[in-house]
Amino acid sequence: MKEKFRIKFDGALNFRDVGGFTTKSGKKMKTGIIYRSDDLSQLTNKDLIKLSKLKLKSIFDFRTPNEYEPKPDRIPKNKGIKKIHIPFYHFEKDFTGLEKFLYLLLKLRKINFEETVREFYQKLAFERNAQIKNFFEMISDNKNFPILIHCTGGKDRTGFLSAVIQLLAGVPRQEVIDSYMASNKFIKPRMEKHIKYLRWMSLFQVSAEKMKPMFEVRREYLEEILDDIYKTFGTIEEYLIKNCGIPQNSIINLQRMLIK
Repeated sequence: MKEKFRIKFDGALNFRDVGGFTTKSGKKMKTGIIYRSDDLSQLTNKDLIKLSKLKLKSIFDFRTPNEYEPKPDRIPKNKGIKKIHIPFYHFEKDFTGLEKFLYLLLKLRKINFEETVREFYQKLAFERNAQIKNFFEMISDNKNFPILIHCTGGKDRTGFLSAVIQLLAGVPRQEVIDSYMASNKFIKPRMEKHIKYLRWMSLFQVSAEKMKPMFEVRREYLEEILDDIYKTFGTIEEYLIKNCGIPQNSIINLQRMLIK
């Protein structure tokens, strides 16, 4: 992943432009219209000044209520930016911080972290149809651009949807995978802190290596889900139309906006 796509903020480690890639047809995916990030709760005043220069019109937050309520973003309400919450749940229940603490405390030693992440990607791609439809129909309207999409770490929910957008624009699959994998480099310091915290919770009975699958992206997570999408639907467009119920004209409008 080229460093030039990253925009450095003090309080957001994984902030990047989704565009800038050359498509398979030789055209260019536009920059400055779709950005991606981890959560915005730690933005500094200096970051807010820098962010204002992007002239965002919409921010899509994919976190659940129990994720964003204790860590709201620092974007002032008077900036005229629409804040749209489209929660993608990891579990069937939206755990509070205390509930998640107790759940992990009881289950930590038994959890297969890699299997848990793979199951989440399956649900994200094939069961969260209403959320995906809502998101793509909104971003097919150019009145909402430029937009920023984010979740907590900006790696799984944001990573998957960024990949779908890039594939829809015609970015080669390998470039999409490389962009997805770049999250590991950018959020590594924060993820290491989370792992240390969970190790403490388990009284150091669970190794950092066992926890890693939850706190990093892995090529196979995205590769496997894309293989399933293409095997079932043939193209990313058909996946969005048939699996998510997005009107074809919305997809065509978005593709036109994405390419120079």
